[in-house]
Amino acid sequence: MAESIVTLLTTPLGSFSSIAALLITAFWFVHWATKRITEIRSSNEHVKNSVGSLYERIDRRVDKIEGSIDDIRKDMAYLKVNIEIFQQSSVAQRKSPISLTEGGCELSEKLHAEEMIARNWGKIFENLEENIPEKSAYDIQQYIFETATVNLEEFLEKADVDAVKTFAYNDGRPLGYYAPVFAVPIRDKYLAQKGVDIAEVDKNNPNP
Repeated sequence: MAESIVTLLTTPLGSFSSIAALLITAFWFVHWATKRITEIRSSNEHVKNSVGSLYERIDRRVDKIEGSIDDIRKDMAYLKVNIEIFQQSSVAQRKSPISLTEGGCELSEKLHAEEMIARNWGKIFENLEENIPEKSAYDIQQYIFETATVNLEEFLEKADVDAVKTFAYNDGRPLGYYAPVFAVPIRDKYLAQKGVDIAEVDKNNPNP
């Protein structure tokens, strides 16, 4: 390599202007190559970021769709159970406000519902405080009934839910059928602790 440089300097090409031109050309080439590599890396990074952003948007949309489907499933389950409870059974009655019938009270005793509610009241109260802050009495009632119907495990520990499931299986009915025996006393106890008159439930009812 050194011999090549010496030879170049001793030839006509070895003039100062020729060497300067050669160095400038080499510098330009290095600069151009560096710039191109930087642009390629930047382009690749942009593609990666774009793909990542696309995946995030897709994930958010999928989550939103799944959430909507889950909400529809819960609404359908709640509607189905409500039809059975209020039209085909004697567990609860639609008076001002919704209350347990004599049969519902007997069912509550068989399930030991009051004892389960007392045992799980800390869990129940925390759930209600988190999910229905500053709600009307009617909205509070709706949340409690819907949760007791579709997600009883939100209110009770697993052992108690399993006990209710076993009772329901032996009785040949869906779990949601027994929701009122939990929802009614939970509503009454929560409203009492919040200092809300139970009569407020129907005052806030949008469909009196």
